[in-house]
Amino acid sequence: MSMYIASICAKFGLVQMSVLSGSKIVIISTLINQLLSYASVRDVIEESMDQSKSLSYELKQLQWAEIRREREEIQYQNKRKLEHKLVINQQT
Repeated sequence: MSMYIASICAKFGLVQMSVLSGSKIVIISTLINQLLSYASVRDVIEESMDQSKSLSYELKQLQWAEIRREREEIQYQNKRKLEHKLVINQQT
């Protein structure tokens, strides 16, 4: 847990990884736990997580729809090419 907190702090530029000693990690961990003890903070986090999941699902749906549309377009183009070849062959 402490290494996870340290990596998050370093990722956001709060402190450098080498600067985090054991006592600093304990203080940061305690502050995070205190923040999480407030219901309003937990509610914001939960709402953000729900929104993130919802948007992620919506993105996947849109990506699948786009893939289906592209496949249908390719099938339509292939069908048109085949019909064109058949018309040319019938004319000769």
